[in-house]
Amino acid sequence: MARIPRLGEALGVLILSGALVLGLSLISHTPGDPSFFADAGGGHARNLIGRFGASLSDGFLQVFGLGSYLLAAAGIWLGVRRLFGRS
Repeated sequence: MARIPRLGEALGVLILSGALVLGLSLISHTPGDPSFFADAGGGHARNLIGRFGASLSDGFLQVFGLGSYLLAAAGIWLGVRRLFGRS
């Protein structure tokens, strides 16, 4: 099977982007933000990523708790490693 050039770097960019979005949404999480899981009266989300970030951070914190921050850090580490690492 032929190897697709730059596939590892593209995967690294995707992982890094997702982990950064998750990290920013977790850092700016506010419990009073409206999300998919909690209605705050249709108010404005103060999360840096917006309403999507509020829902993302709320969901991750409900499922994984404070371990969500470790998941975001591991994703950033893995993305950087895939992006700049050698095979």
